[in-house]
Amino acid sequence: MDQPRVVPYRPERLPEVIALWEASRPPEGLARRREIFRWYTERNPGLRGRPAYWCLEENGALIGMHGHMPVVFDVDGVERLGHMAQDDLLHPSCRGRGLGQVLLAGATAGAPDFSAAMWFNDANHRSYAKAGWIDVPGFRRWVRFLDAGRLAAEMDRPPLALAARWLGRLALRAIDLPARARRRRDLVIAAVDAFDARFDALWERTKGGLGIAVRRDAAYLAWRWTEKPYTRYRRVAVSDPGGELRGYLVWRPVPEDGGLVGRVFDVLDDPACPGALDALLLHAVDAAREAGCTHVVCAAALPRLVAALRRLGFLPNRRTEHHMVTNWESAFAREHVTDIRRWHLTLGDADGDVWTEQEPEGAA
Repeated sequence: MDQPRVVPYRPERLPEVIALWEASRPPEGLARRREIFRWYTERNPGLRGRPAYWCLEENGALIGMHGHMPVVFDVDGVERLGHMAQDDLLHPSCRGRGLGQVLLAGATAGAPDFSAAMWFNDANHRSYAKAGWIDVPGFRRWVRFLDAGRLAAEMDRPPLALAARWLGRLALRAIDLPARARRRRDLVIAAVDAFDARFDALWERTKGGLGIAVRRDAAYLAWRWTEKPYTRYRRVAVSDPGGELRGYLVWRPVPEDGGLVGRVFDVLDDPACPGALDALLLHAVDAAREAGCTHVVCAAALPRLVAALRRLGFLPNRRTEHHMVTNWESAFAREHVTDIRRWHLTLGDADGDVWTEQEPEGAA
């Protein structure tokens, strides 16, 4: 019997990937997952000839896979090729043999440049830590409640829950009034039909102040937010009185627990235009309320974004999100790469919302 080995994914192995899904997942949605997988692994402008997955094979058969998505990072404005890891899967018959560690080690050895990962469950987090990945602590989701009942459901103590139900509606309407009073009336927010050269210029102006960030140029934004199969995103941009693009935001209402939550998947602003970020976030709050969402969620690490969320009444989630890195030693000092304030991360980074298989209502 051959020893298991880790090899790069090639598109001709897609039938074997589908067979692995069939052995590991319910049959519903597999056809859609195949189409999303091809979009994700074949059309990403950050690939640059690099494999999007690594495969674990034994005796020539594919028994596991690890997503190691090539991306282009801009680090303080300077390009650095890297990866965002996600989507680990082993054949059910092969679990419990330590092969997950073999797969992770083989992928990071085969792609030895800087890599990050996020959106772990606790079991995966432990597995990545055993493979040498280190934590970047402090990454959080922020929640803006729009519905008093939804806020009350978060309260641990019955008296607080009762108060939230009786007083919450008015309070939730009033919480961002100071920010609304300061809102710039000369900024224009409009739907984005296509990501064009204006978004390249926006990225070039802003990337130097973002720390570590996946490059969000027009090609990436178009691939991520307009070309993804089966999901329509609501995309808006803010422009100054002269018509210059000053920021954008991507969100959509997502079914959750019998209701809807507004998820902000990406947001970027030009800090040279005061008020642009608040205008975008207030638009998301208002649009989510109009869509019937009970709350709005936005993940944030960048201090400027965190400060704006606080101003607008967003509350930090009690639980921080797992975010980890590996192969960082040749590029960063540990205190640099593990300082969450030096990252620009949102819900749409890594494979956030990639594997969604339902098509929500609402035009982009």
